[in-house]
Amino acid sequence: FWYSTGKSTPELGDFVAACPPISASKLALERDYMPAGRCPSGTVPLLKQVYATPFDLVRIEGGTLYIQHGDAAFSHSINVMKTDPEGRPLTQAPGGVLSASQYWLGSPCPIGFDSRYFGAVQRQNIIAVIRPLFTW
Repeated sequence: FWYSTGKSTPELGDFVAACPPISASKLALERDYMPAGRCPSGTVPLLKQVYATPFDLVRIEGGTLYIQHGDAAFSHSINVMKTDPEGRPLTQAPGGVLSASQYWLGSPCPIGFDSRYFGAVQRQNIIAVIRPLFTW
């Protein structure tokens, strides 16, 4: 269970509920990655962590996601699959400098569906900054 923090601007490391981009939602629905839901693109919202914020530089090399966030540099070990578990092709999202309204959303899950495949998410697609209500 999650609850909204009421915070208006997501920051690095925050967890968010977000609607994926339309192109990603179409693929997710066609391949049953996500169920249908209330997002404008037709899926349920994703619950992901903010890995990069506006103006950060993002690049993926091998199994590492590199992020330049101002003067600080971060890296996350990630699994970027060439195919999904059913053998269907997946495309790695290009990196680059995020615009003033873009966020890179990620997950430590090796088969997670996130920005490593669909790229940055627009601020308008982020519904809320969230926190877990219960953890176990």
